[in-house]
Amino acid sequence: MNQTQQLSDRKNKLIYHSIFFILLVGYAIYVSSIIIHLPLQSYDESFNLLSSWEMQKSGDWIGITRYGILDHDDIKPPLFTWLTALSYKAFGFSEWAGRLPSVLFGLSTLILFYFFLISITKNYLLGILCTFGLSLSLAFFGQHGITSGDYESVLTFFILLSFISICKILFERKLRWLIVLAASLGLGFMTKSVVGLIPMFFIIPAIIINNGVGFKLNYRSVLFSLVVFCLIVVPYFVIRELKYHENYFVLLFTRSVFLK
Repeated sequence: MNQTQQLSDRKNKLIYHSIFFILLVGYAIYVSSIIIHLPLQSYDESFNLLSSWEMQKSGDWIGITRYGILDHDDIKPPLFTWLTALSYKAFGFSEWAGRLPSVLFGLSTLILFYFFLISITKNYLLGILCTFGLSLSLAFFGQHGITSGDYESVLTFFILLSFISICKILFERKLRWLIVLAASLGLGFMTKSVVGLIPMFFIIPAIIINNGVGFKLNYRSVLFSLVVFCLIVVPYFVIRELKYHENYFVLLFTRSVFLK
């Protein structure tokens, strides 16, 4: 590739990236105008935001409560509640403040999706069209999506990051992404329990598609990644058990995973 062609490619890349971010800003403004005026949309959203308000009001950042009582019905880990409680702490109690984490993670998901797609296809126009096609889909934009004070927008970001990490590790042989995978799985788990671990089930199919791992595993990297995951997940379980003595781990799996 000669210098003239390189300059042309850089110019095209800059143009398409500029178009993408201009459209993203416009989309963010539109979403912001929606969340300011939109009433609470569902049972889930109203109770999630109530728990977040109670958390920042009481100063208890370990237990998730509803009406001042420790909640054993929706027993998910507290990352989303922490994020919305911090938003209330910073901006006061309102619908838009409760939805702000969903908006920020939703926009981050679009950026992540765009750059991953163009890294595979090398087609910037396709990246823009697919990204904003996703942004306007009902599942992404609707009742449990970017405009809602619910878990799904945050969870989607970590699941996408986990899938990208698996692709980077197995198909591009970039072992440093093991740490990113461990962190995204841990944070996904802390958002919505075992649902955040769904990408793990695609590791074996990815290995089969790739005709093997394709590289020699560095067990130090694997061990360090496991440590990262445990540092994200385990402290909360320990602190909550020390504080409430409720066998939270069992509760999590009996109430949230194996529903009775």
